[in-house]
Amino acid sequence: MAPPNESKPTPKVAPTAAAAPKLTTTGTTAAAKAGTSSSSGSPCLFSLRDGELTVGVGAGKTAALLTGVPGNVTLTPFAEASDPTKASSDAPRDLACQAAANASRGFTFPVAASRAPCRVGRLPGPRRFLSVFRFKTWWSTAWAGRRGRDLQMETQWVLLEVPELAGAGARYVFVLPLVQGSFRSAIFPGEVEGVVICAESGSATVTGTDFRRIAYVHAGDDPYRVMQEAYLAARVHVGTFRLIQEKALPPMADRFGWCTWDAFYLAVDRIIEGGIGLVRPDQAGDLYESMHSYLAGAGVTGVKVDVVHTLEYVCEEHGGRVELAKAYYDGLSVAKNFAGTGIIASMQQCNDFFFLGTLTVAMGRAGDDFWFEDPNGDPMGVFWLQGVHMVNCAYNSLWMGQFIRPDWDMFQSDHACATFHAASRAICGGPVYVSDSLGGHGFAVLRRLVFPDGTVPRCLHYALPTRDCFFKNPLFDQQTVLKIWNLNKFGGVIGAFNCQGAGWDPVEHRFRGYSHCYKPVSGDVRPADVEWSYREDTSAMAKAASYAVYRCQTEELLLMTPDSEPIQFTLQPSSFELFTFAPVTTIGGAGATKACFAPIGLVDLLNCGGAIIDVQHGSGDEVRMKVKGGGRLLVYSDVEPKKGLVDGCEADFEWGNGGKLMVDVTWKQEKDGVSDVALI
Repeated sequence: MAPPNESKPTPKVAPTAAAAPKLTTTGTTAAAKAGTSSSSGSPCLFSLRDGELTVGVGAGKTAALLTGVPGNVTLTPFAEASDPTKASSDAPRDLACQAAANASRGFTFPVAASRAPCRVGRLPGPRRFLSVFRFKTWWSTAWAGRRGRDLQMETQWVLLEVPELAGAGARYVFVLPLVQGSFRSAIFPGEVEGVVICAESGSATVTGTDFRRIAYVHAGDDPYRVMQEAYLAARVHVGTFRLIQEKALPPMADRFGWCTWDAFYLAVDRIIEGGIGLVRPDQAGDLYESMHSYLAGAGVTGVKVDVVHTLEYVCEEHGGRVELAKAYYDGLSVAKNFAGTGIIASMQQCNDFFFLGTLTVAMGRAGDDFWFEDPNGDPMGVFWLQGVHMVNCAYNSLWMGQFIRPDWDMFQSDHACATFHAASRAICGGPVYVSDSLGGHGFAVLRRLVFPDGTVPRCLHYALPTRDCFFKNPLFDQQTVLKIWNLNKFGGVIGAFNCQGAGWDPVEHRFRGYSHCYKPVSGDVRPADVEWSYREDTSAMAKAASYAVYRCQTEELLLMTPDSEPIQFTLQPSSFELFTFAPVTTIGGAGATKACFAPIGLVDLLNCGGAIIDVQHGSGDEVRMKVKGGGRLLVYSDVEPKKGLVDGCEADFEWGNGGKLMVDVTWKQEKDGVSDVALI
């Protein structure tokens, strides 16, 4: 179990010494302000002049991001600022070509220090931002605000909204603290709307004054692409980690799991009184190899590396937190054991880990622990804690998903909010597992998540908040529904969740209930809420003229066009709705009957569209599908078929209610549960 809520105080900012050198932007002024990055040909959209950091594309199309910027703060085109000795020579050529670098932001410090907080300016407000900050040693969560004072300690990144530059290539600005040498960094709030970037080594013996590569700023008109491109640039130029697209997922991501640790709520014996033991950094590889080779030899196919960020507490005598982390992460013997992929990282939600520990790790926890009740005794915690968990996972996936496949953690299938949790796990795109106690299984819930062979209908991508949930507070603003999107092979899905009722208290520095917010909220969905173009293999679905939409809870089938009015809905507290979107295709013609068709999926599953493996139709009026699972197969067809076939045998079907066509399929173990369905 995790310790109580923690917080780190805002570091005291040392005044800029008069003798400290004032560093100007690298290269010519024009190049730094509106020139071209040497690596990619992309224009640098940022300018630092007269104490003001601006973003824009020219006169009349700029916006101030920070004012009152001190003279020791620098701005450099990122390709020039990146450390050539650390540049990633192993970056795939296609990634290197995509790395559109904007600018590196940093500072110099007046005296050599192991912890160097620098006020980098004021955030003129109101300007909406979304951020993620570390609220415990190893857990992080989202936070939205409008002013510098709204920032929280240990902020891992900030996404600023710049609506006045919409369409000009800079509607969103992403600020990303980095690792530079033996220092890592984070953002803190400062006085009078100030923004502080703090670089720290974690050891008094490791000091520095030059932090000109300690952060990166990137701009664009698509918030998802802005973040993706920023981490891509960091990957290519920093070179200490790999992105998720460079790594294979472990096989356990596709199989249902049972977490026995929390099923029995095992207690850990106190091994070392009053302290933490540490194997010498140069022996970390031997430690992992001895454990992992033994486990692999016994048939274990994967491991979970937990309590990752305890390392920062024991780094003083080992070269600081960055150097100690490198030694331990490099020592992970996953490449030798567990097929090179069989590992889940946990309690790792800090940028140290993601920038240093993800060369091979491809899956990790996206949220804090699942709590079946409030450990502090709030009787309503059994409900509101579940929404907090869900929001943490959704927003953390925005950045963690760049490195790893987010793991939304286990839950209990007989919990009061079991179906609420199950719906999010069904479409999260990560592993699905529970911590049920013996005999405490909710089989009705589990059957909606898992195939009889133990595999799961996993989405193609990882779930992310929809655009209209950016800069919002779906926990206690009394109006925002958490909406997450994901993609299947032949459609998309939107999950809508009422998570209102709890959240972070910035004064008390802890999560607590907001009982006045635990009430119904309303929202809407539309086809454009699904980011169809985020993957090349699903981008064509964005061009559909219409979509069939299935509501999981009400079992309604609707038809929408991209211009239709959105579907309105209201959710009770701790409740949800899943909307499956399937593009409508016109089949037939040239003498055959024309029909509009869309495959929805097996509606007995929460991620019903994940059951559709293949869909084929030619110039005739016949559609053939491969469907995994058993139960009710739903498709949309505006024309009643002449007959239906399942595995070559004629099958009964129901048709009506505006094109709602239902046919039963059964699980056939000899065919790995796959049925061949034909509608003629």
